[in-house]
Amino acid sequence: MSILPSDVFADGDITLNGIAIDGFTTDTGTTVTLNGDDIAAALNAQSDETGVVATNTAGVLTLNSVDGTEITLELSNTATLATTGLVETN
Repeated sequence: MSILPSDVFADGDITLNGIAIDGFTTDTGTTVTLNGDDIAAALNAQSDETGVVATNTAGVLTLNSVDGTEITLELSNTATLATTGLVETN
């Protein structure tokens, strides 16, 4: 997942394994690294519920399943495949 500096996402725009992710808002006035840090922190705050941990490297998020099961990701509002740069790899 590559976060672009012009992307603005908010609570609930990303749903991970059926859990709406809260606790973040990205900002067009900040860097991709800081936006990625905010999203990774919000994802990790709910990792007990989702079973997923996130890391951010210069605005590129990596999602890993804690137990090796598939990750289900849903996007809404301004979070789309085009704005997130998401690519699924298995």
